[in-house]
Amino acid sequence: MIAVALLAGCSCEEEPELSGEGHVRCHLAPPPEGERTHGSLRLDFDARTLAIEGLGDVVRVAVAAGPLEGEVPDAELAVVLGGPITAPPRGTRALVLAIAGGADEWAAWTAALAAAEGVVDATGLRLVRAGPVELVPVPGAPLRYTASNEACGLEDSAPAAWTLAAPPRGVTRVLAAWAAPEARGLLGLPAGAPVVARIRERAHAGPSVFAWPREDPEAARPASGPWAVRADGAREPPGWTLYEASAAGWRRLEPPRARR
Repeated sequence: MIAVALLAGCSCEEEPELSGEGHVRCHLAPPPEGERTHGSLRLDFDARTLAIEGLGDVVRVAVAAGPLEGEVPDAELAVVLGGPITAPPRGTRALVLAIAGGADEWAAWTAALAAAEGVVDATGLRLVRAGPVELVPVPGAPLRYTASNEACGLEDSAPAAWTLAAPPRGVTRVLAAWAAPEARGLLGLPAGAPVVARIRERAHAGPSVFAWPREDPEAARPASGPWAVRADGAREPPGWTLYEASAAGWRRLEPPRARR
């Protein structure tokens, strides 16, 4: 446990109680602390906020759901929504941010992240400042959808932890959540998570990227593994979606892949 704490770069003083009734409060886990480097980037962790220095005026962000295996696209940032997580190949340029999902059991998640060199566990962060974009990490699932008693969940009181001031002008704040604030599930029925919608409101976030429900056409595809099957029966191959952030806003760089 001491080794894991050192690798995670966290302070274990006054560690909060993570155990909930039928879930784990993963968002309360101690975040990384101090300063690190990733290539030419400097990472400054302070009070659940990560400030990334060394980025340009335009930032490319790759987004996918887990599992994280194999190559990571050429981008400044890569966001993985849920696990399983493995270390990206050596020489990967992107800074990889991993956010635990509602199917991730906390003990397995922390063990995997401790061994995944080049991956930052963003589960305990509230804000990632990255030049023209700010990311709001939101781990876990609404309680009825957590995979087990050891998996990450979001209870109704959770949104208070994301009370943030509005972003500065010229910066787009994006919700990066495992569960969607609004989404379409089977038969096109509403399947979003109201608790995540409240977090987005309190955090003053605008656009969102999410992994669940995977049936929604806008849900992130898995980085590897099986094809994603949408609510209308369309199938999409695994892969990453690229976005670009600048003073002009947040936009998707590529159209959706052809579906079969």
